[in-house]
Amino acid sequence: MRPILFTFPGLDWPLQAYGFFIGVALIAGWLISLSLARRDELPVDLLGTSYVLTVAVGLFGARAGWLLQNPDRWDGFPSLFVLQADALAPFVGVTLALLVSAAHVGRRRLAPLAWWDAAAPAFAVGFVLERIGALMAGAAYGRYAPDLPFAIQYPVGSPAHRHHLRELAQLMPADAVSSLPVHPVPLYGVLVGLVGLAVCVVLRRRRRFVGQVFLAFAIVLLLGRSFLEEPFRANAASAVFGPFDPGQLMAVLLAAVLGGMYVSRIRRAEPEPAKSDG
Repeated sequence: MRPILFTFPGLDWPLQAYGFFIGVALIAGWLISLSLARRDELPVDLLGTSYVLTVAVGLFGARAGWLLQNPDRWDGFPSLFVLQADALAPFVGVTLALLVSAAHVGRRRLAPLAWWDAAAPAFAVGFVLERIGALMAGAAYGRYAPDLPFAIQYPVGSPAHRHHLRELAQLMPADAVSSLPVHPVPLYGVLVGLVGLAVCVVLRRRRRFVGQVFLAFAIVLLLGRSFLEEPFRANAASAVFGPFDPGQLMAVLLAAVLGGMYVSRIRRAEPEPAKSDG
């Protein structure tokens, strides 16, 4: 954990790790998505504008969604511009971004799925970088895991350390120099992002219909985050339907819809069997 990477000499301006990795993710996303769009012979000028618009709406939408869920953290209009780890509503941001992106490119008679096929690998890279930033910031820490061989511990002053002093004081002394061992949840997210990126790379080479890369990546991200990452967070939601929490139920439903679209499109993309002369 290193929430501040360094302070600029003479300026007393700390460079926040989470903000830095978000910035790197946005630049990488721009370069990757537009490079792939160019390979797909899509209008790069139009999509460059779409990228900027989509990212802006997505980030501010995620922040606004979180503030609506946490009204006590509202401190006037400048609050919308604070991009802080664990202070965003990702589902809200991504949903708004996709809607704006679809509307923007659709008005120019470009199929949104064609653009999203190019953007999916960029999103995967950005997701991995964002999760690394969250790890550096000490955010999204996991549940107490005393027997986990690859558990991690956070230093004094971290959110995990403060949480354990408050909620698990019986398990750690007041002068402990680190938190208790916890699930490395951000690293689970990195794994999900890398798997999603691998799926994108493979399918772009074997793509059989427009939207195949995006649909497959969306399914991986939905299920991966909901079942590999979110359940192990310290603030994981409670189960409401058997072992599933509301987010997992929503993820399963959305993945089923996307999976149905995938199967339907790939069936239509299969060549018809040759007719026999007999």
